[in-house]
Amino acid sequence: FAADGITAPLRHSIFRRIWLASLLSNLGILIQGVGAAWAMTQMASSADKVALVQTALMLPVMLIAMPAGAIADMHDRRIVALVSLSIALCGATALTTLAWFNMVTPNVLLTLCFIVGSGMALFGPAWQASVSEQVPAETLPAAVALNGISYNIARSFGPAVGGVIVAALGAVAAFACNAILYLPLLVVLLLWRRN
Repeated sequence: FAADGITAPLRHSIFRRIWLASLLSNLGILIQGVGAAWAMTQMASSADKVALVQTALMLPVMLIAMPAGAIADMHDRRIVALVSLSIALCGATALTTLAWFNMVTPNVLLTLCFIVGSGMALFGPAWQASVSEQVPAETLPAAVALNGISYNIARSFGPAVGGVIVAALGAVAAFACNAILYLPLLVVLLLWRRN
């Protein structure tokens, strides 16, 4: 990677690992969104219910973002990120398990999507604020830009990948994929030792 371009932050192993793992977790939540919308269409014929799936996943960003930023500033950002990812993983695992046993109702689906979204909403500020600890100050603008690129890559490909997974294997596979894609980020954060 060039020492002075947009890819300069990727020269730093901790940033590179966290960036790649967060790309995977962003893909996972978008894949789950497709699976959840499909599962809702199977359970309820109402278009409003299907639209509520995206609301349940994204509403926590509006409700939790400001308190999450304060929490990230007051506490160890690595610990905040680990706790928030654990919340999202628990929600994704519960959704996968209940869907596997065919025990998901529309309200359960919306509740678990809200829990997953809450975990990710709490994770965002801690992750973004910790970028300055992962790269030198001169590469910080490029690192922030790469984080935006990471989410846009996931947003571009996640729904398509989710559609393929749902079409080939069903909604349960999309839920399981999301749960599995949280694991690399959890491992990278567990191994990261902040200065």
